[in-house]
Amino acid sequence: MSNNHWSYLLVGLMLTAVIACRPVVEENVDLSDPALTRPAATTASRQATTIPQPTATPPQSPTAAPTAAPQGANQWQLAGGAATGLQFTVPATWVNLSNQLDITAVATPLGLITLLFADSDRTGRSLLARKETTSGAYAAALIAELDLATGSPSTNLNRLLLDLGNVTPLDTIRPITNGTAVGPVAGARVDVIGDPLNLFATTPATPELIQTRIYFFMPTGTETAVSRQAQAIYLFGAPQAEWEQYAAIFDSIAETFIIYDIWSSYTVGEGAVSVRGTLQSHNPIVGNLSPGVSDIWTFDAGTARYATIRLSPDNNNLDLAFTIVAPSGQTLAFVDEGYAGAVEIAVDMPLAESGSYIIEVSEFFREGGRYRLSLILTNEPLYGSGGRIDFGQNIRSELPRNQQHVWTFAGEAGQLVSIVVAPVVETLDLILDLYGPDGTRLVALDEGFSGDPEVIAGFQLPVTGEYSIMVRSFANEGGVYTLSLDEGQDSIANFYDAGDIVYGQSREEALRASEVHAWFFSGSAADEVIIEVIPLDESLDLVLWLLTADVERLATRDKHGPGEAESIELSLPTSGEYLVLVQDFYGQPGRYELRLRAKTARVPDFGGTVRYGLPVRAGLAPAQAVAWVFEAEAGDLIDITLTPTDGRSDLAFMLQNPAGQTVLEVDEALGGSSEQLRRFALDTAGNWRIVVREFFDEAAAYELLVRLAD
Repeated sequence: MSNNHWSYLLVGLMLTAVIACRPVVEENVDLSDPALTRPAATTASRQATTIPQPTATPPQSPTAAPTAAPQGANQWQLAGGAATGLQFTVPATWVNLSNQLDITAVATPLGLITLLFADSDRTGRSLLARKETTSGAYAAALIAELDLATGSPSTNLNRLLLDLGNVTPLDTIRPITNGTAVGPVAGARVDVIGDPLNLFATTPATPELIQTRIYFFMPTGTETAVSRQAQAIYLFGAPQAEWEQYAAIFDSIAETFIIYDIWSSYTVGEGAVSVRGTLQSHNPIVGNLSPGVSDIWTFDAGTARYATIRLSPDNNNLDLAFTIVAPSGQTLAFVDEGYAGAVEIAVDMPLAESGSYIIEVSEFFREGGRYRLSLILTNEPLYGSGGRIDFGQNIRSELPRNQQHVWTFAGEAGQLVSIVVAPVVETLDLILDLYGPDGTRLVALDEGFSGDPEVIAGFQLPVTGEYSIMVRSFANEGGVYTLSLDEGQDSIANFYDAGDIVYGQSREEALRASEVHAWFFSGSAADEVIIEVIPLDESLDLVLWLLTADVERLATRDKHGPGEAESIELSLPTSGEYLVLVQDFYGQPGRYELRLRAKTARVPDFGGTVRYGLPVRAGLAPAQAVAWVFEAEAGDLIDITLTPTDGRSDLAFMLQNPAGQTVLEVDEALGGSSEQLRRFALDTAGNWRIVVREFFDEAAAYELLVRLAD
């Protein structure tokens, strides 16, 4: 196995490790609006940057037990509570999807989903996969921060429907009657045709399949008591043809609604995420992460088109990261370039959508602690040609086409510096130049290929003064990149390539002082790996990492103290190379044992050979996948049709090239309908494979046809 590509990436990865040994100096950072004058950092000014506290306690729903389960309901389950801000009771057989939503699924045009339940596991799997379906039902609770004018809930619900644009009211909007909410909360209700959350992935030709009931509440006091508005929204959805069979259940659930305090903070994803509040441009805040919990902050871009975000820890043990999510739910960026104690910065992040954006703040080791977060919104790029960078900072920026960025820093004679510039996109070939205070070019680097970092390691500065780092690209292409500046070179000297390890193998090695070991292995998508590192010296407090081929961290473990083993168990997302890092938390030397095991991905059974134009009929056993082989020439233009002959199965298939790589997966049709691939061009001659499976792992009967396209 060749590790040449890894060596470039790991140097950049390890350079930032020494950041943990140095405190962050808040006053030295210059990432504010150049036109903004700030007072000196004093205790009073820092206190002023905290989240505004309510001047009066907003009316809250009672904390007494919720409305009893409806008459005739058998063992209903309680969902939500004071921590989530919203609550209802659903049938015991319904499936909780709340803890299966990632941040992009939580974010919707209406607000943030705090609770999501489906009537069955099959419906839940379909909703999470955004599959087309004509059966099933869901119940959801959301908290919104919509900028609504003062007025009645009915008036604002009508405005909300107009803003959505993808729903058609079935009846008139009417105020909520007694029993629909607990406490002095005004609301409105309406039934619509359409799917505001886009949970049922209907085709544009069949939007009328889905009917939704919307309950909209405007808790009083939010406009004057705190700095943000908050609304509670409950939704029920089902295919229109099945609405009547769920109507009574929906009515019963609605009788158990409770709204708690949604003005300050609340949690989503079973408490894994805490929604803290709203960010304002040029108004930094101080937050406090709870152990094992991520914080969510929202902001509205307004007419601004660029955002600069800065996140810094208040202690050097925190390894912070943040994710930026657009109103559509698309992840714009995951920023985690540094290690413990590092300042994470994204400059001039393009904002293409209007609406509420999300910043999710997390800590890599799931530890808790204080942090500082700031947002600057601008109509033009604030750092269009570069800016200032300080030691210990990691900056994410976007290089425009045919342009260059210049970043400056203050250095001292004899100081050792390390600089890493790394492209985020594989097609970007960066060039790194370092200039001295007199304008002399000291270092010029263009050693890597497209996608590789450029690294200056342990360069000794000749004089004291202002230095410049120039970042440009080989072919004047543009793209996103990261830049880090650090002192010293110890982290490079102490990186050790420990070699390869395979499934079922156990290896022993010895760490030297402040050393990091890297192990390499190959895995396949869906392999369930178990990685265990066992200290053979009782003084070792080991830390275990798992990274992808792009040096993206999948997991880390440091749960136990000295002398205890650490382990990682997860399913690999893709096929390819992976990296395991082993180090001692305190940099102590000692021996350890590394074990790698795996339950490999399900290998499809061989179905046989198919020929162009000749259909084959076969069946699937529960949880079975079957591979069919066909011979092709380079340039063949083919059609593939996979039809369930039992009239109900939800089939899917993968197309794999002669090298065994999955080219694409087709899973678009409703259960009982055919999956089709039309006019697909094969780029390689040889034996191609079609792997057939059933989405719900149920038994199925099918017909497979491969033919040359007309």
